[in-house]
Amino acid sequence: MNARALIAFLAILGMTGCIIVDRGGGGTVPPPPPPKPGDVTFTWSFAGKSCNEVSQVRSVFIDIPGEQLQNNGVYPCLANNYPGIVLHDFNPGTYSFTLEALGYGSERLFVGSGSFTVNGDIRVTVDLTPAGGANSYAYLTWRFPPNSQSSNPNCDQAGVAFVDVSIDGSQPQRFQCATGQSQPGAQTAFLNAGSHSITLWGLGSGGYLYYRFDGTLQTFAGAPVSAEYGLGWAVGGTAVKWQLTNGSYGLTCAQAGIQTMSVNFMDAQGNMVYGTAGDTQACDAAPIVYNYLQAGTYKVFIKGTGTGGTYLSNAQNPPVLTVQAGVFVTAQQAVNVQLFKAP
Repeated sequence: MNARALIAFLAILGMTGCIIVDRGGGGTVPPPPPPKPGDVTFTWSFAGKSCNEVSQVRSVFIDIPGEQLQNNGVYPCLANNYPGIVLHDFNPGTYSFTLEALGYGSERLFVGSGSFTVNGDIRVTVDLTPAGGANSYAYLTWRFPPNSQSSNPNCDQAGVAFVDVSIDGSQPQRFQCATGQSQPGAQTAFLNAGSHSITLWGLGSGGYLYYRFDGTLQTFAGAPVSAEYGLGWAVGGTAVKWQLTNGSYGLTCAQAGIQTMSVNFMDAQGNMVYGTAGDTQACDAAPIVYNYLQAGTYKVFIKGTGTGGTYLSNAQNPPVLTVQAGVFVTAQQAVNVQLFKAP
């Protein structure tokens, strides 16, 4: 049987309702039901806002190529208090569409586009974005790693006041942390639909970085996405202690006449973590645990002062330690730093 005859034969079977017999021994297979005509219900919003929230929108224009719509496709933003319109009696098939939100001067304020397939009644939900700009955006939510307070800490438990978000290397957009822990989430700036790189930083009230995430975000035209990200630790811990020495044997703080220690860490960029003064500690307070240093490699500088003079760690060849993100040490793991009396 040639191809044309086969097509005709299948068409006859479809019209007569005959059952096609599966010769492979699997029984009978009924033909698929024919597609159905239906009504199309459009529902719209504008960058996540309702008609009542965008009072500058007077009407919405719908264009479906090949279809003649009532009132030339122009409908009020709210019809019977509903943000949309029902279009009746579409034949089965796939249709493309364009929506434009028009102002009181018929200017284009928001736009959206897409396609739909009719096989019975369907609903098409479109979130229009500003005309002439990017056509997508996202709602972001975030979570933080477990800590001593909770297995799923909230912002307060995680010590986070703000979350900064950068997409495709853009200037970070700052959100209150709580915005991303409730629905719908933190709304990004408008984006072109597609795949984007995204970085999130979790910051304390003073702007100190505690958490970070690097990954991707996929957005779609006319349909905002919701994306959740788990931020990981950006900080880790280390601990230091010190040993005063005269070059031959160790001294206690009392023996050396040292009352105060200044501890500092220099990062890989040459920045001192605790400024010029350092972190001041009592001489006999060691070991000291530092739990929230940015991950990286640090040189250690310690200075002891008191009635006995000044003791310094090796500034020419300082001890070096590595802080790993999410790794927090105990006092028993402290690095021992020797201090020698300055001339």
